[in-house]
Amino acid sequence: MARHVKYLAAMVLFAWAFELSACLFETATACPLAEEVVGKLQQALAERNYYQGTIDGVVGEKTAEAIFLFQLDCELPLTGSLNSQVLQRLDIRPPSWLSE
Repeated sequence: MARHVKYLAAMVLFAWAFELSACLFETATACPLAEEVVGKLQQALAERNYYQGTIDGVVGEKTAEAIFLFQLDCELPLTGSLNSQVLQRLDIRPPSWLSE
């Protein structure tokens, strides 16, 4: 029961965080290098059963939800957005243009 409450609360926070980070995602996926990073992120999250979408290098709702759940399980700040902490935890080298 406690786990379900934890995930329900997390999903409410995810919805809020997803709305706030929509602009960041649009900017991050506007260049080919960003698409490559997002593709690697999606692949790594899929291998860990967080992401069930298409590996397309485009950040959408499924990608943001997978990031959020990964952050929740790793006790990282819950943003639902691509950041260097998430990439490092997934053994993906963050690009220099991605801020901490």
